[in-house]
Amino acid sequence: MQSQEPRRIDLSRAKRAAPRPSAQPVRPMTPEQPARPEQSAPPERPGSHARPKKPRGKRRAGRIAAICAAIVLCLGLGAYAALKLYSMRVLNTGDMGTLNTETVRQTAPEFRGEQVNILVLGISYTTSDADVTYRDEIAPADMILYVRVDLLNNQIRMLQIPRDTFVGDVGGAEGKINGIFTTTADTENRVNAVAEYISQNFGLPIDNYVTFDLEGLKAIVDFFGGIDVYVPNDIITYDDYGNVSYALYQGWNKLRDYDLEYFLRARSAAGMQLGDVDRLQNQRYFYSAVFRKVKTASVPDLIKLVPYIGERYINTDFTLEDAIGLAIRFLSIPSENIMMCSMPVYFAQQYYKDVYAVVVTAKAETADLFNQYFLEDPEDLFTADEITTPDYPLTTEEPISTPVQWMGEIDAAGVGEEGEPVDEKELAEENAANKGGLDEYNGVTSDSASASAAE
Repeated sequence: MQSQEPRRIDLSRAKRAAPRPSAQPVRPMTPEQPARPEQSAPPERPGSHARPKKPRGKRRAGRIAAICAAIVLCLGLGAYAALKLYSMRVLNTGDMGTLNTETVRQTAPEFRGEQVNILVLGISYTTSDADVTYRDEIAPADMILYVRVDLLNNQIRMLQIPRDTFVGDVGGAEGKINGIFTTTADTENRVNAVAEYISQNFGLPIDNYVTFDLEGLKAIVDFFGGIDVYVPNDIITYDDYGNVSYALYQGWNKLRDYDLEYFLRARSAAGMQLGDVDRLQNQRYFYSAVFRKVKTASVPDLIKLVPYIGERYINTDFTLEDAIGLAIRFLSIPSENIMMCSMPVYFAQQYYKDVYAVVVTAKAETADLFNQYFLEDPEDLFTADEITTPDYPLTTEEPISTPVQWMGEIDAAGVGEEGEPVDEKELAEENAANKGGLDEYNGVTSDSASASAAE
């Protein structure tokens, strides 16, 4: 058996062995062959820019965001269109005309954003003749309110202008301010005629208007099933034989239908010695009651009420957006920041044309009232000479007006310490007996209170 010679490994050869090739062999550089990048990008076309590729997940998120934005935009446009259609249904915008800024003074530019001045006209289209009730095509403005919304001080100040205020021929046959609406030659823009007269003869700026059919007040009350109103005095009408034909007695009454109309329109009944001035006072109690009711109404009720009232009874030059914004602001103002006053007047001691009873503007007292509550520029005071309504030959010596009241005071009338309604006539007698003076609500003196107590 031949012996096997052991295998010999040439170590020197192993040391000289070439290294293992890599995935991309490296070629030696020579001056004739410059180095190239490991992965060269394809050449760009002239004017083109290479855009980095986005991860797939981000591309999908971008598409979803674009779809969402498109949906939101469509919803926004749809909501805007719906709001416009809703506004056309809810508000009769501009049917009574527009205010002519050339003839109707408006709030000065430097005070815009601080106040809004609104002319409110209540028009009674319904006439009752014996047992027949019918609607007139056009009717006088039986309620005239000048409203200043003071945005700076979060207040509302309201001026009641008596409907019987003497204006002469511009008021038609009766010469009263409420007749301007019906007798103006500008039949397409009646509200502007009233605004123009008030603006030019009283110096008050007017930015917007609201007119409403007085039937709408009854509709609001009927919607709520009646409304609790405090009646400050007995209001009684007698027939030709001296019997009581209709009466509302002092105290709390739930008013609706004819009771409400009687309360708002009565001015010659027993218990109303000041006629139209007393009627203005009664209307304040109604405004206060409506404000209180609306402010505490539920949102669903308000949503039902607004289109029902707006479509049938209200006309304005406000857009729906502005009207909603102003209404929200109005409801946010506390009752103690809402003031009501009436324009001071003299009673004419002689009928106009021997037929019509009128009242005459007390110019000095009116200027004082305006300076206290309706100044636009604190440095530009009103004077009696700037109030240019016509004079009248025979008037009472002393002017008459209802007192300046804040709605918080009106709300408190007839309410006891526990917040429950009380009979104010009894309260008046008690106060008069304790103070020995004249009670501000019922004119009950200490003598009459004592006599009443003796009975």
